[in-house]
Amino acid sequence: MTGKKLPAFIGLLICCAQLCAQIDLSAWPAEQLKLAKESSQKAGAAANESDVIFYTNLARINGPVFVKLILMPYVEHNKVKKNNALQSLVTTLNSLPSLKPLEAEQILMGKARGYAQWAGKRGIEGHARFNQRLKALAKTRGWVGENCDYGNDDPLDIVIDLLI
Repeated sequence: MTGKKLPAFIGLLICCAQLCAQIDLSAWPAEQLKLAKESSQKAGAAANESDVIFYTNLARINGPVFVKLILMPYVEHNKVKKNNALQSLVTTLNSLPSLKPLEAEQILMGKARGYAQWAGKRGIEGHARFNQRLKALAKTRGWVGENCDYGNDDPLDIVIDLLI
């Protein structure tokens, strides 16, 4: 390996780190937390992988609550620059209908790990060979996608970086 960080994938393809402790989820509706957590822990995902899916699912399940309880406290705590991209995200999440949560899937996690190792060894960032790598899976599922994040270890950092 060249010493470069491996890309982390979330969404349908994932690799990541551990849960961030700075967010208070006590005001989040309990049934939504349960749904987000259960969906993120399927298919034997590692705790760090589950945490990225968990935060992603919270944004999907209830965008306005995600803005209030996670995004804005994160922005303030980390002194994130308030720019057009952030404002666009807030507007989108506040008007987002509830979406089905993502679920960890073993075959996709394996593809993500394999690509992360391949790309990391070569210093490649982005979606190199995406169609070639995932063509067969796309045929059986209708579609697949991937999100790549570089340089973050914390799951919430990864999710926020991808969203903004």
